[in-house]
Amino acid sequence: VGLASGIVGLPVLVVLAALLVGGVVLYRPFFGVLLLAATIPAENMLMVGELGLGRAIGLAVFAAWALQKLAYRQSWRRVVDSGFFPVAVGFLILVLASMLWAEHRPVVRSGVIRLAQMVALALIIIDLADSRRKLDLLAKVLVLSSLAAAGLTLYQYEILGVRRAGADIAGGINATAILLVTVIPLGFYLVRASRSVIWKLVGTVFIGLSTVSVVTTFSRLNLLLLPPLIALLYVLALRDKQARGWLLVVTVVGAIGAAMLVPWDELRERTETIQAYVDQTLQFGQAQATTSARGYHLRIGLAIARDHPFIGVGYGNYGYFFRYEYQFHVPGAEKL
Repeated sequence: VGLASGIVGLPVLVVLAALLVGGVVLYRPFFGVLLLAATIPAENMLMVGELGLGRAIGLAVFAAWALQKLAYRQSWRRVVDSGFFPVAVGFLILVLASMLWAEHRPVVRSGVIRLAQMVALALIIIDLADSRRKLDLLAKVLVLSSLAAAGLTLYQYEILGVRRAGADIAGGINATAILLVTVIPLGFYLVRASRSVIWKLVGTVFIGLSTVSVVTTFSRLNLLLLPPLIALLYVLALRDKQARGWLLVVTVVGAIGAAMLVPWDELRERTETIQAYVDQTLQFGQAQATTSARGYHLRIGLAIARDHPFIGVGYGNYGYFFRYEYQFHVPGAEKL
């Protein structure tokens, strides 16, 4: 190994690591599910060329899972009997069928591939995460990896001095904010359900850090979602007598983080734009009114739906029709 590394370089170690991980995943596919979950919050930071590390792990996990199913003649009943299976397969068939009437077919093909990967991941988790212990472990991995994503987001804002943090972590700025908001309930789950003080502390730190990190993204949608979500989770936790003491710890950590790290002036300026943006977005009754970018996207979506009410224009073809047809005759655009 040392000789090969000296001649070829780092790729030798990468290949060896891939073979080692691949062997473990083949032996225990659920380990691959955990590894894949760990890559999701930092998906954009783990790109190797055009292929993301998460996607490569996902393909390996799917292959290992399918091989193990076939080799040991394991039952597919848990997968087939799940309510998700017929809905997902039916939707995939509809998406594939839309190639018959779509104007821009390459987008449909790539969409089918992405959807098939997500459906496969969901089915693998349904099959492999078959106990409370495994689901608990999956939640802990997601919280830990999301904690790292929250730390990187805060690092961008506090150390690198970017205007809006979160870019190129779990996607764009808004995608990173969405991920952190989505995982916050799992942080409360650790505070409420974990018997380990260490995991309760991890959940507490994650709730505080992710809340501050979402603020530093200045994503308006997530700034609107965050307060009612936190309030709802607090109410649910208060009903649990065992979690009430830890809620005080969560509150103290959150207050300290808010006082030290939240940019209140910038946050105030950003939130003041929300009402005006919402008003501009909802000007559907005024046909000639100029609307916000998102409002105009919605207006064109409704126009496409009116013109093609039953079968649509093909999966993923919205952008094609927006760019080359509808923006020229649907009023309300700020610019082409």
